Amino acid sequence: IKMKRILLLLACCFTFMAGQAADTYFSVIENGVKLWFRIWDPAYEYLYKSYDASVNEVEITYPRDGNQKYPSGIDLAFPETVEYGGKTYHVTYLGQIAADQLNSLSLPASIRKAGQYVLSTMDLKHFHTPENLTELGNQMLYLSQVEEVWLAPNVKRLESFCLYSFKIKHVHGFAQTHIEKIRHRVTLCKDDMVQDFAVLPPTL
Repeated sequence: IKMKRILLLLACCFTFMAGQAADTYFSVIENGVKLWFRIWDPAYEYLYKSYDASVNEVEITYPRDGNQKYPSGIDLAFPETVEYGGKTYHVTYLGQIAADQLNSLSLPASIRKAGQYVLSTMDLKHFHTPENLTELGNQMLYLSQVEEVWLAPNVKRLESFCLYSFKIKHVHGFAQTHIEKIRHRVTLCKDDMVQDFAVLPPTL
């Protein structure tokens, strides 16, 4: 009975501790635009981090106030580092960016990883993958409105449906990447895109 009480007490303690941890959202003003970021729940940050615990990292995310979208018709640019709570955070993860329409999107070279549905149904004509992004994650640009994509040379892996969109007309820079693995159904590969993938990168 005593052992059962101890186990019950421990379970309650862990439940309480788990309840205290949560994602933290904050914003900073850059060039007159409020940019939003997420600090991950410590229990799950291993899913997102690119470096060890000595480096503070954050994720780019969509606005958490108002209609939860960035203003339409702006040039949206994110920095490599941001300050919050007296600490410097490196912007290393690309989460969802919600907006009806953007003139341009500039992402920092500090980004190493990206999530799903990054651009959702946003009206954005051109998308350049961040310089040091090595993997286009599962469904990264799934059903996005992007028409042309430029792959940075450091891309090494294309996950399923990462470029799967009826709107994408061309994918530039494929032959210059260091892609080592391509999963199934990466893109629709319409007739006008065949030439974009005609020459394989040297790593394949």
